[in-house]
Amino acid sequence: MWNVMVAAVLAALMSFYSMQTERNVSTAEQNRSVYQADSMAVYRDAVVRYFTANPAQFGTVSTDALIANNDFPAWSPQAPADLWNNFRANDGTIYIFAAAVSDQLPRPPRNITDDIVRLSRKSVLTGVFRTGDTTLHSPVLGQTNIPLPDAGSVSIPDGSPVWVAMIN
Repeated sequence: MWNVMVAAVLAALMSFYSMQTERNVSTAEQNRSVYQADSMAVYRDAVVRYFTANPAQFGTVSTDALIANNDFPAWSPQAPADLWNNFRANDGTIYIFAAAVSDQLPRPPRNITDDIVRLSRKSVLTGVFRTGDTTLHSPVLGQTNIPLPDAGSVSIPDGSPVWVAMIN
């Protein structure tokens, strides 16, 4: 009888600790998502600062150029060069998006779009790129009718969070 009670108590304890581990993993993933959304916001601000100072430049600016131009705030760590990418279209619209979808490169978690929308205060300028769509898709408003660059201009990975901006 005692053996059964001890086994039941041990099973209950193991179950409790495994649930704690799952909660910790979930919290760590959420923290990672929030950190990467913040990283995208800092990167976006640096890109807008760069293109505002260089209004005649279009296309893509490298992270190295942003660092050399001191466009990142002094308090922030620079975004990894292979995590975010940017593109400025001929009409002046700036697109910030995830650079990678392969497992070899860092990439944002799937739920980062929700954190970006929260950071932007539910702005219509934040959303996700979906292959086949020609406009930005917002998780809040659906199709926004904000045009995305054509595939010949820049390659935005499917499912990538996108944050649209203009120069100041």
